[in-house]
Amino acid sequence: MLKYFPTFKNVGRFFRNNITRPGRTLLFLLFFSSIGLVYLDTPLVFLFSAVLTILSFSAVVSFLFRPNLDCKLVTPELVQANAEIKADIYLKNLRNRSAFEVFIDANPGVDEFQLKRRSNDLSIGMIAPKRTEREDLFFSFKQRGIYTFPSLSVGSTFPFNLFRFRQNKQFSERIIVTPTFKDLVYLEVPKSHHAIDFENEKTVKIAASAGASEYVGNREYQTGMPVRRWDFSSWARTGKPIIREFRENQRGDAMVFVDSFFEAPTSKSTKEKFELILSLTAAISNELANQHIEIANLVIGNKVYPIAFSSIEEQLVQVGRVLAEVEPTDEANSSALLDEEFVQRATENGSIAILLFARVDETRTEFANLIAYETPNQIQVFVNDGVTVAPPRFCSVTFDQIKEGSVVVQ
Repeated sequence: MLKYFPTFKNVGRFFRNNITRPGRTLLFLLFFSSIGLVYLDTPLVFLFSAVLTILSFSAVVSFLFRPNLDCKLVTPELVQANAEIKADIYLKNLRNRSAFEVFIDANPGVDEFQLKRRSNDLSIGMIAPKRTEREDLFFSFKQRGIYTFPSLSVGSTFPFNLFRFRQNKQFSERIIVTPTFKDLVYLEVPKSHHAIDFENEKTVKIAASAGASEYVGNREYQTGMPVRRWDFSSWARTGKPIIREFRENQRGDAMVFVDSFFEAPTSKSTKEKFELILSLTAAISNELANQHIEIANLVIGNKVYPIAFSSIEEQLVQVGRVLAEVEPTDEANSSALLDEEFVQRATENGSIAILLFARVDETRTEFANLIAYETPNQIQVFVNDGVTVAPPRFCSVTFDQIKEGSVVVQ
């Protein structure tokens, strides 16, 4: 019913946000005593006067003792959707007296933002004069995207716990929210032309003894993971199968292609599938970063996004920025994949190609062949529902595997 009376709804929100429950109780008492004062022949004037005096005095004192705080926020630049994120908030008391019963509340502005809290407000307590207190804020975003951190209200209920006088704090920090993803079980990146000399078994052994493969650490074995060497001592100590992981040196830069072409790009099922494909893309880019492999170009549909490499962390930020905002496109535009200039831009500076296809047809097969002319070292991944059989030479990954975090790409 309140939706037909937005004014009443706003008044109710104002009372809830700025007056505590005891304060609202006194307001109701003031209202009913005023009715009795007008319509009843009872001496309610004393009750009415007492309540009015208490509320007026409390409002004036609370206003005079309201805090004056400087607020700074430190947040991660890159986060995952639906993941609980911790931000640091620094509150400096600018007054020469202590600030008591300080609280923080959020003014989201976007439905996707959710502040984790134990009660209506995040209570901080006291901040001494001219002192700075650091507090942890836990929050999450429901959907991928690029957001400005919502404004926060900082206030106090001191001294009578009847009113909340607030300061509204605006922030300019932008947060990149990537698709939710789980780490890959295994990603085998093909060797680039630097490894051609290590083709036969004898030269592989010579290269290994010379340190051509780099040991990167131990990892618990999971089903489907290829095993190069077991770590039996760790296995005996932990009771779980442990393998040693190695990384081939000099494998070159990668080009990652993501199929964004669908026949019904705006349908709910298409968006769900596309989100899972983006989750797989995020997991692959994270694994490439773990293996210290640079991404030269990220290709989404018929758009090429060059990745300007400066550090592994910056690479993840750039990839995350792209994945945060892309949308599926119409299948009618898939013919752009066969454009020669597009293929040249897509493979520029890349010696390894990782191709993620949502379907396999003549256009995509021809596109993979064109990529192979420029970048012969490639992985072709067919992302499907588990019912469709993947063609030869394709690595099959199901949507359920992406959700479960049991993807093996080799």
